[in-house]
Formats: sequence, C-alpha cells, structure tokens
Amino acid sequence: MSEAVPEFFSDTFEFSFSPYGLTLAFGARPLRPLAEQPIPPADRAIVRMSLEQAKILSMLLRKELNRYEATSGIDISLPPDVYRELGLRPDDWRLPD
Repeated sequence: MSEAVPEFFSDTFEFSFSPYGLTLAFGARPLRPLAEQPIPPADRAIVRMSLEQAKILSMLLRKELNRYEATSGIDISLPPDVYRELGLRPDDWRLPD
C-alpha cells in the first residue's frame, strides 16, 4: 500500500533565493485572528528547488494561466491594492504577442 501524498491549502507564501536555489514557504492565515494580536501565518509546506526548475515552473504557470483566461473568457482579476503592495502592475502579467 502506498502512502497518501499530503495536500495543503495555502493563502500566503514567502520565497527566498540563493545562488543555489529557491525556497518557497506556503502558509495559511488563522481562522479567527485577533485584530489587536496579529498572528503570522504558520508554514504548512516548504518547497525547495533549483533556480532552473523555478524558472521553468514560473514560465509554465504563466503560460497555462494565460491560456485558461483566454479559453474560458474569465479574467482572474486582482484588487488594485494587491498590485500596489507587491510593486506590480496589471500589464506585468500578460505574455508578449
């Protein structure tokens, strides 16, 4: 009998680079955080990979998400605050023609 592969839900992530690779830490916010005592999200899973694999993963995710939006007619929209907080612009997302 094979072991079940764990599955996780994540609504937060952090990443760090080194010359040798990338580390991604996925987390989930607490169900009922107290406003006066913010609790940082607990790490649920940590994934380490080479920079080459990270680059391929980012390229494939971008390509497939763009394809999904184009074929489904659904725009995966993000609030303007998200772009601002992360120093991004909506046009950073689109693939060049």
